Amino acid sequence: MREYIPSKRLVLLGLVLQYDTEDTPSFKEHERFAINQERAKVIANDNSYSQSETVEAKIATILIDIRKHNWKPLNEIQYVKIIGNF
Repeated sequence: MREYIPSKRLVLLGLVLQYDTEDTPSFKEHERFAINQERAKVIANDNSYSQSETVEAKIATILIDIRKHNWKPLNEIQYVKIIGNF
């Protein structure tokens, strides 16, 4: 098994979704869906997905709040990638 190191964008998107769930809900259902679509693309090493300006602005605002309040999720997302056959 090889260690998987997630991209910074993947970690930030996951953190933003966790903040939205645990602390201050900001995203509408379709916006959360769009963020999860991007996360799936990033995991597949496809960086072609781009968010709408509205969603990207909300992501940036939430990241500022997270940093300002030094917010941490209740449970960090564990990124594991298994290489090989089962």
